[in-house]
Amino acid sequence: MPSQGWLLVLLALFAGGLVLAAGRILMGLRRKPADLERQRRTRLASLGRPVDGQVTDLEGDLIHYTYSVHGAVYTASQDISTMGDRVPRDSSRVVGPATVRYWVRNPANSIIICETWSGVRVRDPQPGSPSQNLNTGDQTLNEETA
Repeated sequence: MPSQGWLLVLLALFAGGLVLAAGRILMGLRRKPADLERQRRTRLASLGRPVDGQVTDLEGDLIHYTYSVHGAVYTASQDISTMGDRVPRDSSRVVGPATVRYWVRNPANSIIICETWSGVRVRDPQPGSPSQNLNTGDQTLNEETA
């Protein structure tokens, strides 16, 4: 029969192993920043309040836009690198009116596009032709034809 000292050492090693295993499991369950951002965009797409906005610029993987809520004007940008080809890279087709969704309790928290919704209205390169909303495919008129 082993002495009590060895038994305590074995018990301590076993408990330490359990603590390490539990820590490893918990670290694996922690959400990655990309997953948290996707979850934020999805929540805003489904629960956010829509408001008229304006795409002001498209540079690289950033789309810049403005919108106003209760007289306060917000200027924001969104990384669209994960949106693939959902937004044309030609800024002349994207700059203009758009729909923005924002969180009512924090109007600065907003999106203009996500995996399931888009407020970007892509215009046909020819003047006077209808533009197309990426979200629904609904036809809307350009400013030139209005």
